Order: sequence, then structure tokens, then C-alpha cells
Amino acid sequence: MKSVLITGASRGLGRELLYLYQTAGWITLPLVRNQHDADTILATAFAKYCHPIVGDICYQEIESIITAKLGNDMALDLLINNAGVPGRSYGLLDTCADEVAELFSVHTLGTLRVCRAALPALLKSGAGRIVNISSRLGSIEKSARGEFSNQGFSYSYRIAKAAQNMLSACMAEELIPQGIGVSVIHPGRFHGGAAASDATMSARQAALRIQRWIDATQGEVSIEYVEPEVGVFQW
Repeated sequence: MKSVLITGASRGLGRELLYLYQTAGWITLPLVRNQHDADTILATAFAKYCHPIVGDICYQEIESIITAKLGNDMALDLLINNAGVPGRSYGLLDTCADEVAELFSVHTLGTLRVCRAALPALLKSGAGRIVNISSRLGSIEKSARGEFSNQGFSYSYRIAKAAQNMLSACMAEELIPQGIGVSVIHPGRFHGGAAASDATMSARQAALRIQRWIDATQGEVSIEYVEPEVGVFQW
């Protein structure tokens, strides 16, 4: 059986991805922040093949928690870094350094921590893959062209997602020669806890597109920044 670790799996896009991979017969390792969320998932999951990980990706100890859960022998086929939080402020004078640091810790450092912990298991797979759920708002090219002007998008979220994109590119440079694929995905404009004002689809629809795209590109190891089933983004 194939295995997948999904961060931020308690709600929204992460929960929908978890449901799809459970239904497809994968061993799932949903990473959630508290035991209540883990118990809720187990109550509705195929418990024999679902192994929740409880921890906060903002803290260093998440690495040892993940390492202990995966053990020395488990091979991990897919890691989906989905956990994220929205920004609260939408202008320079309203955006404080603490908020930027908070989002950077989740989107960038959190992704780094999880990838570090999962790497040995991904290598054991022989065809491991990292999929980082980013955002169109992380595109420096799009921002520089003024595509997001006057839409009220958060500074801190855009900064953190741009940094996550660079982390992904750095990992691809190192890991692709080792046979691990690294992908960066804008999941589309879906309705969720942090939905954009121009959202056009449900979290389930976004999850289905992502799953189909991952399946269709299995084995590919080039780094791209894409919206599944739509096209490639400029970095």
C-alpha cells in the first residue's frame, strides 16, 4: 500500500485530501494540532490504515514527533505540506513584524521542519514526492506586474508563500538527483477558511484536481509552480 502524510489535515483542503487518499486505499498519516482533531478523524476514517500525528509544525519538536511516528522502516510515498494560516493585515502600516514572523514560521519553517523529518522515509520509498501547497499570491512575478493591486491581499501571507516557494526550489535542486520529486501547487481559488474574495470552487473540487494532477504526473521530477489542470505559474 502507498502512504501519504498530509499536514493541516483536520479541516478544509487538507481534510478533503485526506478523505480522497483514504478512499483510494492509501495508508494516511494526517498531521493535526491536537488530540481532539485526531480522534475526530479516526471516528470517520478507515482506522486500520489511518495513523494521525499530533503536533504543531511551528515548534522544533515536531521533527522528533514525525520521526518517531514513521519509525526506522516505513517508506513514505507522498508528503503534502498543506498546513497554513491567513494573514490578518492588508497594508504596510498595518502589518507588524510579529505577524510576518508567525506566518513565516507556519508556511516556510513549518514546511522545512516536516520535510526534514520525513526525508529518510521518502528516500526509502524509491519514488518519494513532496507537494507543497503554495498560492498564486506567492508569485513575485505576478505581484510585480500589479496583478493583485487593490485586492486587499495580506503582506504577511504573500511574503511567507514566496519564501516557501524558494524553499521548494532549493529542495528540488538537492533532492531531484536523489529521485525525490518536489512540486509547488496553487490549489485554485476555493471556498475555505481563508478564501479569497474571488473564490470559484469548493475545497473538495480543489482536492480532486490536486489528486488527479499528482496521479497524472507521478514519476516526474522537474520543479514546477502550477495550478493543477490549468497551467504553469511564473515564480
